[in-house]
Amino acid sequence: MGAEHDLLNRLLNSPLDYRVALGVLDHEYQEWRPEGKPDHRLEFVGGAPLLSFPVKEATGLWNGACYMLAEPPREEAARVAEAALARGVNEIDVLGEAAFRALRPYMTEGTWRLTPQYALVAEGMRARPSPAIRKLTSRDRTAVEKLCARQRGVGEERSTRRDFEYAARGLPVTCCGAFEGEELVGFCSANPICRGVSEIGWLFVGEQHRRRGLASGMLTAQAEHAFARGDAVGYYAGWEMTSPWLGAMLGELGFHELLGCYRFIPASSEEKWRHWGRAV
Repeated sequence: MGAEHDLLNRLLNSPLDYRVALGVLDHEYQEWRPEGKPDHRLEFVGGAPLLSFPVKEATGLWNGACYMLAEPPREEAARVAEAALARGVNEIDVLGEAAFRALRPYMTEGTWRLTPQYALVAEGMRARPSPAIRKLTSRDRTAVEKLCARQRGVGEERSTRRDFEYAARGLPVTCCGAFEGEELVGFCSANPICRGVSEIGWLFVGEQHRRRGLASGMLTAQAEHAFARGDAVGYYAGWEMTSPWLGAMLGELGFHELLGCYRFIPASSEEKWRHWGRAV
């Protein structure tokens, strides 16, 4: 228990960087999802904490993932890499370039990807509101379904309907929409992920409606909802992160970059959709 206690205290010093792990390991955080906290295993190998989630049929970031929560000592890096790979997971995540460089020589049968993480705190925000943005309610179900039918990408992304249904059921998920007239053309969802941090999980604007400030407007609205709860905002850049405009837009809003997430996708991974992010 001493090692786990020390680990938790260290992670709590950087809650934005380690928000995924804290949502599972922090006993004071009450999980709001109907299924509760996911099955997980925490162990220390060569002084490095490994947080892993078993492979299941359901897809999702937690499914078959292993998070390395500290840079391994150089003399233990091979052992730590072997232990992580032995989990048979679909993805291994490490934070920061130092940890990546320590492990890369021992993890080669697969692909490394880099996914930036960003954060925003209330005092650093430079709001860019838009009159086209508003919070979605259960009355917007038809508009959401029409957006999913019209835009293949947003319809295939399971987060769209899942997050909207969570919000419609009164769970602590916030969905914001961008409208042109009565037509929903953009969608953004966020949820509390650990104590004091809200996570922006999904951001989409139809291609023909971009460069009109709609993405900035939805991010502004989500940040304001989070700040009203006393939360900071974390954003794990997803499919959009390869677009050169993303970093510039986030910077204009006051976001700052956190430790980069280096993701190793083993060649044996059965979830090929995980090969997103910047190639390393």
